[in-house]
Amino acid sequence: SVSVSTAIRSVMPAKKSKASPKAPTKPAPDTPVAAAEQPGPPEKKPKLDASEPGGTDEHEKDDVPDTSSKTVTGKCYMNPADATVDAVVGENGVLTGLTAGFFQHTAKGVRANVGVKSGRHYFEVQIIEWLVGSSYKTRIGVSTAEVSLYALHDERTVGFESDGRFVCQGSATMPNTPGKARPSFTKGDTVGLLLNLQADGESANTVSLFKNGVRATPPMPLPDCIRGKVLFPTVVYKCATVRVNLGPSPLTNLPFTVRMVGAAKESDVSMSSLKTGGAPEAVVPVGLPNSGVLDWVDAWMTKNTGAVEVSSRSILNWLEVSGLTVRRSGGSAERPIFQVSGAPSDHASLGLADGKAQRQLLQAASLQQKSVVVLEISENLRKQWRTELLSTVGPSYKTTAVVVAGEPSEEIKERARDVIRKRKRAEFDRMVAARRVQKTREKAARQHKRKLEKLREEKINQAKEQAAKLAAEKKAAAAKRAAAAAAAAGGETAPAEEEVVAEPVAAPAAAKPDVESEEEADEPDPEFKDDTDYSKIKLQHRDVPDVAPTAIEHAYREFSWPDSSEGFSKIEHAWGDANVASQCMEDLVLERKKLEKRKVAVNKWFKDKVKEWNEAINDWKRIQKTKSATPNDSELGVGEPDIWSVEDVKDTGSGLPLFKSFQAEDWALLNLRFEMHAMIHAFRQEVGEDHPGIHPETFVHYYTTFFGKGFSYQMYGQDNLEDIARLLGDTLSADDDTGCLLLGHPDETPLETFIKLTEEARRDRLARIEAGDETAKLKMNFSAGKGLGKGWMGKGAALTQGATGLRSVPYRAPVVAKSFGKGR
Repeated sequence: SVSVSTAIRSVMPAKKSKASPKAPTKPAPDTPVAAAEQPGPPEKKPKLDASEPGGTDEHEKDDVPDTSSKTVTGKCYMNPADATVDAVVGENGVLTGLTAGFFQHTAKGVRANVGVKSGRHYFEVQIIEWLVGSSYKTRIGVSTAEVSLYALHDERTVGFESDGRFVCQGSATMPNTPGKARPSFTKGDTVGLLLNLQADGESANTVSLFKNGVRATPPMPLPDCIRGKVLFPTVVYKCATVRVNLGPSPLTNLPFTVRMVGAAKESDVSMSSLKTGGAPEAVVPVGLPNSGVLDWVDAWMTKNTGAVEVSSRSILNWLEVSGLTVRRSGGSAERPIFQVSGAPSDHASLGLADGKAQRQLLQAASLQQKSVVVLEISENLRKQWRTELLSTVGPSYKTTAVVVAGEPSEEIKERARDVIRKRKRAEFDRMVAARRVQKTREKAARQHKRKLEKLREEKINQAKEQAAKLAAEKKAAAAKRAAAAAAAAGGETAPAEEEVVAEPVAAPAAAKPDVESEEEADEPDPEFKDDTDYSKIKLQHRDVPDVAPTAIEHAYREFSWPDSSEGFSKIEHAWGDANVASQCMEDLVLERKKLEKRKVAVNKWFKDKVKEWNEAINDWKRIQKTKSATPNDSELGVGEPDIWSVEDVKDTGSGLPLFKSFQAEDWALLNLRFEMHAMIHAFRQEVGEDHPGIHPETFVHYYTTFFGKGFSYQMYGQDNLEDIARLLGDTLSADDDTGCLLLGHPDETPLETFIKLTEEARRDRLARIEAGDETAKLKMNFSAGKGLGKGWMGKGAALTQGATGLRSVPYRAPVVAKSFGKGR
């Protein structure tokens, strides 16, 4: 229990002073012989301080012995049930960990089974070894029981890093240790943490770091958020092997006596509720994307701090708090796209690119019999995946499927609102801090400017005084010379010299009053105001979707809710019941069908219909050229045949066709009417009646599929499909509920009907223009249709950027986290 140097000094004889050639040799004054020979009181030893073992500590006093209270001796240990999944707790408090795969980059954490709630207590960590060439680290500290050991920057944890920094409220700062070296520690050192939770005293509610029995830092205050709470000794280490000593005796001598945590009075401590043994639980949350699964898992993990979340996001967060720099560049919460620096450039070593990391994490949790929650949103919705997962976790686990669907609970809503409140408050605090810095800079600039102005005025006044004095001296000298000359001429005696008096200089302007204290310096900070309507907030807002839309598009047909035949120990509904879940699934399937871009075959009916149409429209255009007649717009409607009473559109009875007055825009709209009619009917024939139809977001895709060319809204003077539907209101419309395109004509509608519809629209348009309605004018741009292709009859031309907004970009394979299922 003593240091090696102290033990060596205790067995070595005391050194004797060297003999002097002019004086007899005398024994050392602190030897027994010297004490016997010298009269008077013995020589006083110098008082030691805290810089050496056995010295005094100005901050601490010896504990008063108390043998009447029961202690927890023999009941304290580092709790394997309250540790990260890669931590290994050995005998005698030795802590090591897994180092294969991504575990070589993660920080391990272990918490003691006993927490301190009052009094002053001490525990130690001995650094046994560090992995050379690695980014090793060790932290000794305390935390509350509800803090996750995977969240090393939580505000409810404090401690000292091996580089000497003090971690408090999520940030790390270097303690102020004037006259002392940096309080860092390395292999071979024994560091101790003194936790002072006494009610009074100068060191009350503080933590202090001791290195090899010597105080290394002053007492550091505990944050308000953990004062009055039970604090558990917590050790975090990476690429290292350490030994934790909770007591009952310290490994190193201290300059005062103090109780070890392992010898604390029962009234001063509280035991952890987490214990090894019992059946672990494997929870599989099954919920629809963007419906609150992540919020539910966050809430569940808060209540189950000893559990392990098996997901890509948890591994990335763990790597980030372990010291690696993780740059996320999109993707989804389930499959993030990322880059990691501080680790090998080969991301295969992390295992996130192929799902090895998730499997490794699940296997480690199974080995240590820790409860897990498997967060694979899209995969958990597949029955085959759930079956494979149950076979992976093994029979020792109690498996629970939790259906997350419906209206979120009030707990989830309040958590989401609290996150937004804290975010808004943090943004406001940053704004106020930046404002204060700016005001300080502006104040310093004004003070500097006033100082320069004052110096300038002083120099000007000094120059004026010197100039006035010099002028007075010159004037006096000139007067003296004149008087002497006059006296010499008249034979008179020169008058005595008079005292030179400089002309008075105007007094400097009164200094400007310093109004700094009356202006911006006293301007109070703005008050925090939050006008958010929190009643409408149900879930947390996240920067990326839960699941990539493409992943949903390819897998939603396999989505299902778990049932009793799958082998789960139990199936729970988090928010609603089975009926609510079924309705949510139906809504999702309907929504995905709307937005899905399916591969639809161009059937024979469509090809025959298009061939018939091309022959008919070419014939109509030929007839118009041979029987054209210019209409008299001023006599619009006079002599015009009734459209729907015409039997033959090629001859209305006067020898002229019904389409005699068609212009280029009329032929374009006629062709578009037929294209919409043929495409939607052919699509319905291929996908069935249960499909909601063509959605505006998939319209261009299906148009290109059927006609082999691109589509330009600008060609028809419109901005979107809604405007096109309004332009072709006699043929096309949109469903109010789904937004999908609807047709008002059966599939075998005669082609002449589209001629009549176009002529009716033309007459109506001209009548509105004649009445002064400028909005009735068409603004078609045929140049926008160039390069769209000839259509499927022309074997399909390529799409252009100007027409469709598509562009070609070089393909670069990103790093995307994947699931860990078989064959996925």
